[in-house]
Amino acid sequence: MCLERSERNGYKNENAVYSDDLKEDSFLVTIGIPDEQALNVIPVSIIAKKESGKNWVDQINDVFGQINEEKLGLFDYLPYQGNFTNKEENSLNLNLEDNHQYNADSTSEMNFFTSLSYLKYQGINKVSFSVADTPGVHFAHHGEKIYELPLNENLQCGFLYYEKKGHVFLTPTPSRFSSIEEALINMQEGNERYHLKPTIPATLAYSVSVENHDQLIFKFTNKIKLEDNESDIRMIESILLTAKEFGFNKVQFQNTENAKIGSFDLRKAIDVPVAPNLIDLHAVTP
Repeated sequence: MCLERSERNGYKNENAVYSDDLKEDSFLVTIGIPDEQALNVIPVSIIAKKESGKNWVDQINDVFGQINEEKLGLFDYLPYQGNFTNKEENSLNLNLEDNHQYNADSTSEMNFFTSLSYLKYQGINKVSFSVADTPGVHFAHHGEKIYELPLNENLQCGFLYYEKKGHVFLTPTPSRFSSIEEALINMQEGNERYHLKPTIPATLAYSVSVENHDQLIFKFTNKIKLEDNESDIRMIESILLTAKEFGFNKVQFQNTENAKIGSFDLRKAIDVPVAPNLIDLHAVTP
């Protein structure tokens, strides 16, 4: 069973999953789903209730089968053409069917690996592969047989937003960056080719301090009153998610008139999210 946002006492404009959303009787599933043009692979997160006596990997497979991508305006991608099993702690094996199509072309291969990479948000460190119970899978465009995919690296990306059928998804930028400063600049520009919109206004002036490797300081140059609305909360969350990808655990926002926006207390450092794009029950089930 998947939990709706109303059940987690969330704010309607908040998009991500936070540590206090996860209870002892629930678990997180985050996976990537391509958009209809196969340009972006968008991470979506679901909080599901644990079922007594049922293996959590089997529950993950069940959740993938429940997602209705068409309702989300995304490509019909799940469940995978194969099945997950768990052989080691913090790792999964994906046993693919003989006739899987993930190696059809370079785009299919890239989207497949990107889709799986978002499992990192639920603490999975690697995915190993087999085909019909034989270890390894051949991807022609990679030029070699792949046995496992490590997932423990930060993406070092920014977050833009993709909107379709009334759903808004905070989406990793197509480019990777050597610094968070570069990523934040890109978040003011958007990416027209990939249909991704800016999450930080182009006219907004700010500075960042990265001296504390645990905590990013984001200071608005001019004192600003943030509105408790979709666009301002989206900006805050996109910055939090970007900070997470560059190894920060908290973000301190400075020079704001208001002490709070949504559920965020701007007077103190805010913990980065666990994962992006929490999806409500009515949006993911047939």
